[in-house]
Amino acid sequence: GINAEYGVSWHSPWYSSNLISQENQVTSERMRKAYERVLFLHEADICLTGHVRGYERTDRMYRNVTDPDGMYHFSVGTGGISQGLDLDWIEPQPSWSLFRKSVHGASTFHVHNQTHIHWQYNGINDGELVDEFWIVKKKKKN
Repeated sequence: GINAEYGVSWHSPWYSSNLISQENQVTSERMRKAYERVLFLHEADICLTGHVRGYERTDRMYRNVTDPDGMYHFSVGTGGISQGLDLDWIEPQPSWSLFRKSVHGASTFHVHNQTHIHWQYNGINDGELVDEFWIVKKKKKN
């Protein structure tokens, strides 16, 4: 698992530019309003979600805007599902959506030390590296 100091995980994304995410918008927004500040105060860096059958990585987000102290959101609901992929994305791509692609795949992350995590997303069919990213832990605000 991932250390709670680094991140959290649940099913439906709070931030997604895939049109299918709009179907859970009311529930996701209610949850975001209830928990986002708590996670912000605890300095979580990563949020892993599923639901959307496509891959997306956002910038650090807090209260619906990019924020250097917010969390990166990774939507990775693409592993081996039989319903197909969600192909419809909001256009143009929002500036907070750093990478997105409708491809079956799986994510791995390697915690290198207390401040650096290497994230990779690979296609399932051919193992192709689809996305990779270094996450640098935010400095404590104590």
